[in-house]
Amino acid sequence: MNITYRKAEEKDLEQIMKVIRDAQATLKADRVDQWQDGFPSEEVILEDMKVRSAFVILVDDVVSGFFVLAFGIEPDYVNPARGAFKSNEPYAAIHRTAFSKECKGKGLSHFMFQSAFAEIKKAGVDFARIDTHHDNKRMRHIMAREGFEETAVIVLSSNGDERVAAEKKL
Repeated sequence: MNITYRKAEEKDLEQIMKVIRDAQATLKADRVDQWQDGFPSEEVILEDMKVRSAFVILVDDVVSGFFVLAFGIEPDYVNPARGAFKSNEPYAAIHRTAFSKECKGKGLSHFMFQSAFAEIKKAGVDFARIDTHHDNKRMRHIMAREGFEETAVIVLSSNGDERVAAEKKL
């Protein structure tokens, strides 16, 4: 099994959306009310590509994972509803992580985080942030395993939903 990653390209859109649908189905099966409203849409993914923040994970040259790195200030992280981030240093936010159902249990989440951390460090940034739905126990476990510390609860400006937010010094 050959696992690589690269910037996402428009030609990847169909495969990315399959990966997103797989992630939505997993969340639904886990009874997590996240991504059950059509988010992220093709338009959102295309915008991620346009600003060059979207990445794909390839398993044997097949798109099997997706993630976004957002550098700069995330408005939803500025004033947490509860708690606080420990650092005011520049950070990159990891968003929209998703994996195909065929690759569950094959270490893709660890590979994705290591790849994201490498890109963040390459950009000269030493901190990463991430957030997820409170009920997304699968992702919260992965975040803890990867060294993130849950420090705040944020409110999404897009829909008013709360998310557990975490940070990590790289």
